Amino acid sequence: MTGLDHAPRAGRAGLIGRRPVLRVALLGISVALVGFTVIVSDTAWRTHRYDTARARATAVADGTVVEDRYYEHFDLRARWVDASGREHVQRFEVDHRYRVGERFTVAYDPNDPSPRGFPADSGTDRDNDIPLLFLGYAAAVAVGVPLWWAIRGLRFRHAAEHPGRAMVAHPRVGKDTAGAGITHPSTWLILNDIGNPVPYGWQRVMWHPAVEQIPDRAEAIVRGRASESGPVGPLAVELPGGVRLTPIGKVRREPPRRFRLTSRPGVRVDVGPGGSIVIVREDPPPHPRRWWRRTPRLVLVGTLLGGALGYGLDGAVTVIPGAVLMSTILLTGWMLSGGEP
Repeated sequence: MTGLDHAPRAGRAGLIGRRPVLRVALLGISVALVGFTVIVSDTAWRTHRYDTARARATAVADGTVVEDRYYEHFDLRARWVDASGREHVQRFEVDHRYRVGERFTVAYDPNDPSPRGFPADSGTDRDNDIPLLFLGYAAAVAVGVPLWWAIRGLRFRHAAEHPGRAMVAHPRVGKDTAGAGITHPSTWLILNDIGNPVPYGWQRVMWHPAVEQIPDRAEAIVRGRASESGPVGPLAVELPGGVRLTPIGKVRREPPRRFRLTSRPGVRVDVGPGGSIVIVREDPPPHPRRWWRRTPRLVLVGTLLGGALGYGLDGAVTVIPGAVLMSTILLTGWMLSGGEP
């Protein structure tokens, strides 16, 4: 069934009381801060272990370079023997080239039964450089994500303060056809002036369970900065029942090129007599999906991809920072893109 008067009305104790957009924003900010905290803790722990081991390396042994990889990885492999006669072959990062067979002095802890060697006179062991790189990225996410949400909230509030204009909203699901890798569905509204079949604009919004409970044509109040042609900028769209949708970006006066828009689940598009388009709405509307259902999958994918990336960059040292950072980026990216389940 279609029309402007069949959208369910949700009271403040229902959909509005749950504040789904605020919930997603708080979760996104929490994910960014927790991810940063975990990476800081891991980096601090490994740095402490490194500094402690380096301070205990008071014995010195003469080693021999067995592999020169300076031009490929800025490191070498050296063979050295500790005071007990045990032989070790170890990788060292260095600041200049050593040739195979050249002497390489190693410092180590004489009291450690399995000592780790450190460059004694030349060369720099930089095992902590790449974890610090992950730390820098995590810090950028921890600062950028709350700032992004704050700007989005302020733009929504500013748009909602303008006078409203009655329009017709057609809810759609957007699929990024030009995106590479992991993409997320997005929530769109095609807006028409009442009685005018030509679309006024296309507004991307944050997902809200109310979007799945309205017909394909729902009367809405649209608020935004006024202009001669109508409201412009980010548009705050108020659905029947008082639910206000948070805009993502400005309203577009042309169809989005990168997105393929389709009817939402529960709405079927049929071809009627004479080739006319007929919208058939299932009754009752489908039950809203769990808003967090993508979270476990994104965490799993982020852990696997980030862990593999971290291991490839610097071995086991950066597995945890890589897994945490990638999971954080995927989760916050999904939430900032609209949080469509």
